[in-house]
Amino acid sequence: MTKSPHFWWLITLLGLTIIILIAFIITKRIIDSEKLLDYIAVCSTLLSITLSIFAIQYTYNSNNEIHQQFDKINTAAEIIKETSKSLSDTNTLLNENLGQILESLDSVGQSQQNIVQQIENLTNRGVSTDVNNTLQIPITQQG
Repeated sequence: MTKSPHFWWLITLLGLTIIILIAFIITKRIIDSEKLLDYIAVCSTLLSITLSIFAIQYTYNSNNEIHQQFDKINTAAEIIKETSKSLSDTNTLLNENLGQILESLDSVGQSQQNIVQQIENLTNRGVSTDVNNTLQIPITQQG
């Protein structure tokens, strides 16, 4: 609902005016009440036509906005569809190359075992692989 106090004042004044006019017409306090009633009828007809034109225009604008939203949704759906296809292609490629990847990992594991074996052979032959790279720092008194 509208929070504007001016809106409610206008609606109240309009309602009171209509009630007063109807009361004057019914009690025949207005001399040309028939003429006034004719004017009110013509004005209500024109108001009805004007409001129907506004309603048609509002419906047309709403329809255009809804159409634009559907276009945006369709565009997003196409993007999602393309992304899904791309992910599916990537998955297929990975599945095709999975055997090669596993073989490569096995060969790397075998190479590491060979290196470990070679290091063990070197240490068993008496070659020292113990390297001490630490410097001894003499302790001095400060003071």
